[in-house]
Amino acid sequence: MDGLGRLIAIVAFVLALIALNKNSKLETRIAQFKLQLEKLSDEVARLRRGAVHEEPVLERVPAPETAVETPEPFIVQPPPEVSAAPIAEEPLPSSNWVTKPAPQTRKPARDMEQALASRWFVWIGGVAIAIGGLLFVKYAYDNGLISPDLQVFLGLLSGAALVAAGEWVRRRASAAMDAETNYVPAALSAAGIAILFASIYAAYALYVLIEPTTAFIGMALVGIGALALSRWQGPLIAALGLIGSYATPALIPSESPGAWSFFPYLLIILAACFATLRGRTWWWLGYAAIAGSAAWAMLWIGSAMFRPGDVWPVGLFAHLVGFIAFYGIKGRAILDDDSGNLADAKSVTQPLVIALTGLVAETIVLGLLVEHTAHASPALILLAAAMAGFVLIAWLKQGAAVLAPIAGAIMLGALLSWNEAAFHAMTLDEQGVWTWSNAFGPAADHFLRWMLGAGAAFTLAGVAGVVLRPNPRNWGALGGAAGLGFVWGAWGRVDFLLSVFSW
Repeated sequence: MDGLGRLIAIVAFVLALIALNKNSKLETRIAQFKLQLEKLSDEVARLRRGAVHEEPVLERVPAPETAVETPEPFIVQPPPEVSAAPIAEEPLPSSNWVTKPAPQTRKPARDMEQALASRWFVWIGGVAIAIGGLLFVKYAYDNGLISPDLQVFLGLLSGAALVAAGEWVRRRASAAMDAETNYVPAALSAAGIAILFASIYAAYALYVLIEPTTAFIGMALVGIGALALSRWQGPLIAALGLIGSYATPALIPSESPGAWSFFPYLLIILAACFATLRGRTWWWLGYAAIAGSAAWAMLWIGSAMFRPGDVWPVGLFAHLVGFIAFYGIKGRAILDDDSGNLADAKSVTQPLVIALTGLVAETIVLGLLVEHTAHASPALILLAAAMAGFVLIAWLKQGAAVLAPIAGAIMLGALLSWNEAAFHAMTLDEQGVWTWSNAFGPAADHFLRWMLGAGAAFTLAGVAGVVLRPNPRNWGALGGAAGLGFVWGAWGRVDFLLSVFSW
């Protein structure tokens, strides 16, 4: 019975491969037939349009030279009743074909049967191959047919073979069938990538055949390779690469985790995602890459792995998240007017939305870093640099001037949340009356310097924007609000540090 079961499993696996290959060939032939039909319909329409323009000329404009040479006068000058009728009636049937070209080029709507036949069965076949390959190797190991080393080797070999088969099928397909219409290469490659991830993880977690560092590097390479492969095989491969790459640190934890080794890995994944996104419209990939990077940064800040020395690697990573998200898709062209104007929501393009999402993620991570480190100087410097970047973007991009007052408000809110600047409490005075009591905090002087320095910087930026930039309203709001808000906030927290005349 065991032999029969193995035979059935092998036959089913081979039949699945044959079915996928046949489906790929059929889709290629269908695409070729569609191209031929479109060319024929265009040629027929062109010939009919030419017939409509040529026939009236032959009937209406007889050549004067032939009238002189013809000996019979009744052929050259036909009666008006005979020549007028064809001129008025013959173009009518041909004009019906010329004025209705839409039915010839209109594509039929995709019904449920066509969708199932062309897409879902292919994905089901790919999933069946992945599960079948994993179960076959597991069955062989459970029954003592192969050793763990051979099991992992066969898993890696079969995964690589499926990825190679997917790329081979894609290259053999017609040029008219891209990754959006030919699903077989992506299904084969997706099955292979899943088997590669599972084999490497099994070698590390189940059989302890490789070290954590080796497993981490192996799974990271598979994920980055999947992102690169998705440029040719479609968004499903990109999704698998993204999920596998961001899940690798959770599946294979390091024995001695360090921020300087972990965040460069995340930076490579983020850069690979945006390199894949260039020239594509898979906007979800940009949002998912930003969300994954920000989530790992926030988890690191809130975990026990965070050390005081991690401020710089985490903060610099946050800066690079915002920079790559802003310039990664269109480069410096994101600053042009055609990317959108924040004052007109309808004109904002998807690349600009992704760029702003990256800036929001950068701000959230830096804000958490400032709060978690109790407003340490490195964290405040990193946040101030990010807000200076906001002001620079507002200066360079005409439709983004609103980012300048937003940057001032963020910096003011971060400084006002400084708990150790001063302590205020309700206390009883000598006469038994409840009054507010102010006490120095350990960071009172530091807080005052940051508030007045930031207020002066934002005020000067606002004044310069009013004078030099075409949209003075937002810059005037920045300069006026900063000149009042930062001084007022400092006075409200540490009014006892300066005299009334100084304030």
